Amino acid sequence: MNVKIKEKHLRWIFFSSVVFFTFIIYMLTTAPTIVFWDVGEFLATSYILGIPHPPGTPLYVILGRFFALLPLPLNTIKKITLISILSGAFSAGFVYLITVKVIDFFKGENISKWIQHLSGLLGGFIAPFAYTTWWSSIEAETYAPSNFFMFLATYLALIWWEKRQRKDSVKYLILIIYLLALGSGIHLSAPFIFPAILIFVLVVKPRMVLDWESLGVFSIFFIVISGIFGSFTPPSWGKALGFYFIGTAGTGLFLYLKKHFKGLGLKEGIFFVSVIITFAGLYLKSPVAFIIGVLLTAITAFVSGKLYIECKGVALILVFIAVSAGLYLIIRAHHNPTINEADPKTWQAFWDVLLRKQYPPADFFPRRIPFIEQLKLFWTYFAGRQGDVAMPPQYVPLIFILGFIGFALHIAYDRKSFALVGSSLILATLGLIFVLNLKYSATDPRAYIPQEMREVRDRDYFFIPGYFYFAIYTGLGFFGVFKLAIENLKFFKKIALYVALPVAILIPVWQLSAYYKMVDRSKNYVAEDYAYNLLHCVDDGGIVFTNGDNDTFPLWCAQEVLGIKKSVTIANLSLLNTNWYNKQLKSWGVPLYFKEEDIDKLTPFIGPDNKVVLVRDLIIRDMLAANFGYQLPKDPKEYIALPRSNLRFPKIYLAPPEEFARKVIEGRQPKKPIFFSITCETRVYKGFSDYLILEGMAYRIVPYKVDKKTPLGYAVNMEKTDSLFHKVFRFRGFVDNNKFFIDRTHQRLLSNYRAPLMVLAIEYFNRGEVDKAIENIEFALNFEGNRDLMDKDDKRIVYFMKLQLAQFSIADGKYDKAISVCKELIKEEKNSVVYTLMGDAYRGEGKKELAKKYYKLALELPPAFIKTYESLIEIYMQENHTDSAKQIFKLAKKRFGTVPGLDSLKKKYKID
Repeated sequence: MNVKIKEKHLRWIFFSSVVFFTFIIYMLTTAPTIVFWDVGEFLATSYILGIPHPPGTPLYVILGRFFALLPLPLNTIKKITLISILSGAFSAGFVYLITVKVIDFFKGENISKWIQHLSGLLGGFIAPFAYTTWWSSIEAETYAPSNFFMFLATYLALIWWEKRQRKDSVKYLILIIYLLALGSGIHLSAPFIFPAILIFVLVVKPRMVLDWESLGVFSIFFIVISGIFGSFTPPSWGKALGFYFIGTAGTGLFLYLKKHFKGLGLKEGIFFVSVIITFAGLYLKSPVAFIIGVLLTAITAFVSGKLYIECKGVALILVFIAVSAGLYLIIRAHHNPTINEADPKTWQAFWDVLLRKQYPPADFFPRRIPFIEQLKLFWTYFAGRQGDVAMPPQYVPLIFILGFIGFALHIAYDRKSFALVGSSLILATLGLIFVLNLKYSATDPRAYIPQEMREVRDRDYFFIPGYFYFAIYTGLGFFGVFKLAIENLKFFKKIALYVALPVAILIPVWQLSAYYKMVDRSKNYVAEDYAYNLLHCVDDGGIVFTNGDNDTFPLWCAQEVLGIKKSVTIANLSLLNTNWYNKQLKSWGVPLYFKEEDIDKLTPFIGPDNKVVLVRDLIIRDMLAANFGYQLPKDPKEYIALPRSNLRFPKIYLAPPEEFARKVIEGRQPKKPIFFSITCETRVYKGFSDYLILEGMAYRIVPYKVDKKTPLGYAVNMEKTDSLFHKVFRFRGFVDNNKFFIDRTHQRLLSNYRAPLMVLAIEYFNRGEVDKAIENIEFALNFEGNRDLMDKDDKRIVYFMKLQLAQFSIADGKYDKAISVCKELIKEEKNSVVYTLMGDAYRGEGKKELAKKYYKLALELPPAFIKTYESLIEIYMQENHTDSAKQIFKLAKKRFGTVPGLDSLKKKYKID
């Protein structure tokens, strides 16, 4: 007995060690503030008790608000992030416990318990530090807490198996069902392993499932589902009938065979009357009658079948209690929080959110790409792709080998526990591949794959449970290897522990060191600074259009959690295509002529030019018209009716952008300043380019035509942009020592900083302010980023910036700097431009022979550069080498013909 107690205590000590170590590493590597993607949205909605994107994650938001209120010495963002950090840490602990528990079932007599614990610790320490699990567990996201519910349920299933002969053991199964249903309020993946639990129970104790009570419970569940379909607007009568018919048939069979219905008594009468009411509701297409009938049927069957005293009936009640957390959405929506996505005030809108109508999941068929390609995609996410630093393998190589060994040995040693853990792994990998029906990876290097065939971002985070379950098999593989060695090599038993201990330490250390730098975000302030910078481009009370998640969600968090520029209204272009969002904008005071009833009628349609007109296109134009005080025409002939909805709006809304801007914007004083973020799709504002001025990282719409002779094609407010970049904006991690690993998301962001600075530099140079030009181009080079992630265009831009720096330095007499930059550029690419600049720099230093050397090299390289010929001719003429000058002149004449530069040289030096 004492040994068992000690062993029990030892397991909880090791469990606590895994949890504590993981928690510490997660805390050390988590970001101190906002990060990109959905994190900003979850932080903001948790803080204000808002409603994030469908399916709404109601339980997560409630938990987030609770954690935000905890009296801890952490900022609000880190408090909310604790949900993921603690979930990931405890999930790692459960990996240890599950691994050790599974080994109990096939350990063997001669195997040291310490090797068993080392195997569990190995699994427990590598599970949380797979690349994706680590990354997702240190940010305010739903995947880590959802994963926690899965692994707690898996561990409880093993406890049930161990105690299955006890009468009260069923409490573990009831708790599992409740937890998986509760987890659906965080992420819909939580109940995904329920089939594995069911398979496990069927294998271990089939009578728990294969009885008439199970039939009754599942049938009642189907009846309730039918009522939900009947409550839709309009009702889904076909689905409602199908579910109700199956449910009532199963329920009737259960009640009859279990002899709960013995004759035509009160309860039998109520049941049959409820069925008649339900079918009458179906026939009359009356949702009220149908739902009343469904509820009567379900309640009568539940009570008549005495399921309230059965464990399965109790589990069904707990499922309904657990999923009732979703009612938070419909309750909170009526309080109009600032972030209220899909606005689920009505019953139909509520279900549209839960069923993700706004972001519908893919159907199982047809496959969006060939299934074999989806398997390859998963392998990319699991095993990584060589040379792609954005998607490394989840584990170091030895972990993969041990994991596959463990999987094979588990089948051989104990198929009952394999029914649970193995099924869970298969569901969390192959099952998810089938269900998700993903497209190609966003980072797939094959250029010929069109954008519409790619995911918006890498979806590796969906497979986090699979990575955790695989870690269990790594621990089992480690144990299996030592078990085989001990049983087959007599001498090995004595040294097994001495071999196992360093190996068990080495593998997690190897894993940690491989990914620590890539995952560490402890010095990453980029998302917060980006939100701060973009918001400060907009005047107080202004409106800024943003494009997607990464230029919207951080701004929401900055406003709601950090209190930065709350007076600015953010209008997301993607959400502008939804009617609920446009009504919210109007309620916030955004100028719109459309009434709420008009907004409800807006739908995409084919315009007069046979191009699709999106809802956002009409909303943007209506907003501009209302904001600039455009008087709506009184002549009915100046209006157009939207097909099929009888909505009328001015014809000018469909005019070419230039005409619209001239008639609606020009010469009118705006009520509110309106900006387009530099990240917006250019086609949204391209037609208004004559009325846009770049201010920092946003284009202001002005009521007059502007000069737009800049490399961006748009006018630039030099003074304000310079002031924003050098006096207002924050760039922690780029211009200080707080360096961090730059991934693909951050790399894309950097061009938004480089482009305005490059324009500033060129404009200052054209004004003759060379010092300022150099200052800005050098500042822009802080945002070069990770060269391994640059595409060809990005590399060309950075190369061009360095060429500009060399040119500016020569003009400022800083020849050493120019030569240094040119030497760096020559290592990347040899071309006539950089060699010419090198010649110019040496010429500035008075080293004419070196200058001539580089000019001559430039003549032999593409592209043809007239400046090379001009510079070489000037040197030869200054040295009185007239014949050499004439020879170069002839070569230039032959290549370029008559150009102003050569003509001026001909006149200056009287070259025949």
